[in-house]
Amino acid sequence: MSFSPIPGSRKAESHYLDISTESFPFKLSYPGTSKSKVPNIFSDPNYPDDQLIAGGLSGLWYDAGVNRYFTVSDVGPQAQDIPEEQGFAFEGEKVFNDPDFKLQVYELQQSKKGKVKVSGEVTLNVPDEQGGFRPATGIGQMYRINETTGEVSGLDSAAFTPDGMGGYTPVPADAFGMDPEAVLRLSIDGLNDGKAVFAVSDEYRPQVSIHDAETGNLIHRIVPKASSYKGYGYEEGRGEVKEFTKKTLPKVYLERRGSRGFEALAYNSNNGLLYAFIQTPMDVNGERKGSTVRRIIAMDPITGEAKHEYIYRQSGPNKQDKIGDAVYDAERNVFYVIDRDNVADETANKAVIEMDLTRATDVLGFKWESILGEGVYAPEMLDTPEEVGEALRSPLMNGIISEVHQTTLFNLAEQGINTLFDKPEGLALKPDGTLVFGFDNDFQRVDGRPDNMLAVVTDRFGDLKASSAEFVLNYPGTNSPELPASLEDPNQPDVQIIAGGLSGLTYDADLKRYFTISDVGPQVIDIPEGQGFAFEGEKIFSDPDFKLQVTELSYKIKPGKAKVKDTTTLRVPDGEGGFRDATGIAQMYSINEETGEIGGLDSSNAAFTTDGNGGYVPVAPDAFGLDPESIQRISIDGLNDGNPIFAVSDEYRPQVALFDAESGELIHRIVPEGSDYNAISYEPGRGDVPEFTKATLPEVYLERRGSRGFEALAYNSDDGLLYAFIQTPMSVGGDRSSSTVRRILAMDPVTGQPQHEYMFSQIGPSNQDKIGDAVYDPERGAFLVIDRDNGDTVAANKSILRMDLSEATDTLGYDWESLLGDGVYAPELLESPAAVAEAFAEGDVMEVDQVELLNLPSLPGVDPRFDKPEGLALKPDGTLVVGFDNDFARVDGRPDNLLTAISL
Repeated sequence: MSFSPIPGSRKAESHYLDISTESFPFKLSYPGTSKSKVPNIFSDPNYPDDQLIAGGLSGLWYDAGVNRYFTVSDVGPQAQDIPEEQGFAFEGEKVFNDPDFKLQVYELQQSKKGKVKVSGEVTLNVPDEQGGFRPATGIGQMYRINETTGEVSGLDSAAFTPDGMGGYTPVPADAFGMDPEAVLRLSIDGLNDGKAVFAVSDEYRPQVSIHDAETGNLIHRIVPKASSYKGYGYEEGRGEVKEFTKKTLPKVYLERRGSRGFEALAYNSNNGLLYAFIQTPMDVNGERKGSTVRRIIAMDPITGEAKHEYIYRQSGPNKQDKIGDAVYDAERNVFYVIDRDNVADETANKAVIEMDLTRATDVLGFKWESILGEGVYAPEMLDTPEEVGEALRSPLMNGIISEVHQTTLFNLAEQGINTLFDKPEGLALKPDGTLVFGFDNDFQRVDGRPDNMLAVVTDRFGDLKASSAEFVLNYPGTNSPELPASLEDPNQPDVQIIAGGLSGLTYDADLKRYFTISDVGPQVIDIPEGQGFAFEGEKIFSDPDFKLQVTELSYKIKPGKAKVKDTTTLRVPDGEGGFRDATGIAQMYSINEETGEIGGLDSSNAAFTTDGNGGYVPVAPDAFGLDPESIQRISIDGLNDGNPIFAVSDEYRPQVALFDAESGELIHRIVPEGSDYNAISYEPGRGDVPEFTKATLPEVYLERRGSRGFEALAYNSDDGLLYAFIQTPMSVGGDRSSSTVRRILAMDPVTGQPQHEYMFSQIGPSNQDKIGDAVYDPERGAFLVIDRDNGDTVAANKSILRMDLSEATDTLGYDWESLLGDGVYAPELLESPAAVAEAFAEGDVMEVDQVELLNLPSLPGVDPRFDKPEGLALKPDGTLVVGFDNDFARVDGRPDNLLTAISL
């Protein structure tokens, strides 16, 4: 894994996001000529302004052994269709200017100065039915043209060519015709006597052909079972030759969309298999529907047998729905894949996606009808992406079908290349990690665009280094990490409770110190069930008077040493003009011991503690109680006389509290409008003190889910605002629905007034739905955010996302009912992510732009046994430091408390 660059970033100084792009035009001659221009004999008099040139290059392969690139031309000049409404038969059908165009693999050489030139070419040849070979054509394999009735039928697009007299004539089908889209140059034991071969994928249909790299002669081709070449009236020499055809792939691949077959092909050098990528969702059963499912199939290049199959759904915008090319990274065991739209300007989306198949389910031979229903034999037959997601999590299955994990690395269109190329269709990887892109010019010259070009993207894949340091943290008021014996629960003697619960992390460059904060205190176990206790299942606060402390740490990354240097206890008003130690007890709940009823906005966080006699007693609420989850140490003009403060966010509820950094005393707290502390009965000294409370935030934030308030807090040093991140989608209207919308709220730390609000939707797997922490990167004007699941293995998802708010819509004060309808006052009330996306599109509401930079558990040196990475700090040199919440529990084999630094 590596950090990846920010699409459209405004700066590029910070090394962990650096990227460098350089383009290299080159000249290509039309086959059989010394010029780039297509010979006049192939021009169409109905399109006199066409500027047809050599090109149509697709696929790109780098062979380190010979230090050469290889690319392949596709079907030949096919720039126009038969004109409509001009009296031509077969209007709208494709015009093949040169139906005998030679399909060639070009060898490209790049000098040390960067100049690219063609250093060789090999014509692809196919069987001629006479025991020899003929040049391959770009004519489709399976179609019929009835000139009498005007009917075109069959599985492929039909071909027509200019007749030399201003009209058009049909071109007969070719059983070995192909539309080459990817090319690999390989040497494989047991194939072609170990001599080099070209492996070529076909866009017309799901086909992979293997050719001798010296002669270009076909060795064999691999196609789906039940492929039938009968009934197409092939001319002599253009028919099927069975011994060259291996019908081994799943039959369902015949149901691809027309001209949307295997667009990309990659060779996995670790297992010796070819991986072919379907370009767009298939037309299974003749219906496209709304599915965005695409497939990857792995095959043995020698036998043609299918070995594995994986599925994934389109992850980009609706129109970014065409695979361009793919390449395998043997070092990281991932594929890099181009996924593109058809746009040819700076607004285009030409994403480079990292695809990790290691945790994806192999669905080869899977009986889809067992979960989808009788007759529904493929996921493409479902109506919507949401239906596919539900099916993959079907309770009828033993577990979940995991899709291919996708991480968008960058948008090529935003990296300084010539965006007049709409088709980046070649992708090669050099041993040093450089990515090289090729472009299909569609045989057309376009003003302002090179005729043919390679683009080199470097400084992308430097290996990240993760190093960790364990540190000792003593339980407050003691000299030991363990919970004092007086606080242990006799009903659960085996639980190992230790100091920790650390959340949030910030780095002070002036002091060269890190600051983290403990949350509510030990809360590891619940009141036992089935043992006669009242309020069974409720949370036990082992130490209800636990001191909420900010811990100051030194951390020397290279020697790997971390140490506690100091602590500061947070203090809140006592109602008598002084201060008391803050507690982790929630603010708004009531407990009726007679009826067993628990009520209030914090009812899910009602506190109980051991009574010393083997039972449990309620703990009274605390109007200033908080569950600290994030911390910033900052100095702000006009606040606390300019002295440093701690800004702390609260997970219990949407609350931000500001404390003097020296004394730990509360300056003020910022909460939503409508926060009513009069509705709760507090013990003396634990009630609200209004002068310390600024109820200024939007009232809708009161409708957060229990214990899912402001999980992350970041200070934007450019605008002086605090940005608070809701942990998970809110329960607006008391209903969670299936919305994945989350919010970011920016507020003035001095006045407490909200200034901006932004929306973003969950982009990871369904269970990766919890924000961990956030930090602002002033070098890029973007936020880095942890988004995590609850897993504690290397298969877990703990992403660090780059969130760019610069183009997002500020929704503070937005009139949602005018967009969504009467009574629908928040997007969380919509029933599905699709409904949210549709509404946002209608209202032109732009969400926060998110890019996954890395997944923590997959990075060597990160301990995956911590399920909660909940601290994130950024050093000026670009190093990220991650802190972990141990939940006050000791786990065998896992450090008690840990910091992990990630750097290049």
